[in-house]
Amino acid sequence: MALGHPGGAHVRAMIEHWLSLARHTPLAILTDFDGTLVELAQTPEEASPDPELLEFLRSIASLPGIRIAIVSGRPHAVLERFFPDASLWLVAEHGAWRRGDGAWHSTIELDPQPIQDLAERLAGVAVSHSGARLERKTISCALHYRQVERHARAAFVVEASVAVDDFLARHADFERIDGKEVIEVRATRRSSPLGAVPDGASIAPGDLGSSCRGSERRA
Repeated sequence: MALGHPGGAHVRAMIEHWLSLARHTPLAILTDFDGTLVELAQTPEEASPDPELLEFLRSIASLPGIRIAIVSGRPHAVLERFFPDASLWLVAEHGAWRRGDGAWHSTIELDPQPIQDLAERLAGVAVSHSGARLERKTISCALHYRQVERHARAAFVVEASVAVDDFLARHADFERIDGKEVIEVRATRRSSPLGAVPDGASIAPGDLGSSCRGSERRA
């Protein structure tokens, strides 16, 4: 759209908005991992950063006043393996774990035994449906069914939902999240990933790869 177009004023305002964020120091950039930094794959193991991406992230993180925080639902051990460079800040398992300046710490104090018990039950569901896969995390678990045959997915979702609903009825500290061919149960007492970035930083959450989804300036 040309800037002289009737909608050009809105475009100019958007450009100025993002430029004002980009000029701010310090600046923190929050980005998702799956579907943003890497393409979605059939299994989580198939989606990993390549050397070019790692060098790109390192080059941005090395700029004065810039912090990059990768925010993901992946287990913290996986993100640690993918991004060993301590200059990158990591937020794993939907905020349950954070790594800043190389050190990991948990943000949630919750007994992991109930979610491990659910994981055992869901593992039984996964075994009975070809293509299903259970991903275990510290205080959450995810049941992937992207590789389950389409004609069998309805029965799979029903069986998984029975187990999940029974668990949630007895454990109010957890919630169900439905993603793209995945059912995840995680703790509801999650802390905001914004705590992973320095105080006073202007935050540009969204996407380093395609489109930004919004912005928020931290007080």
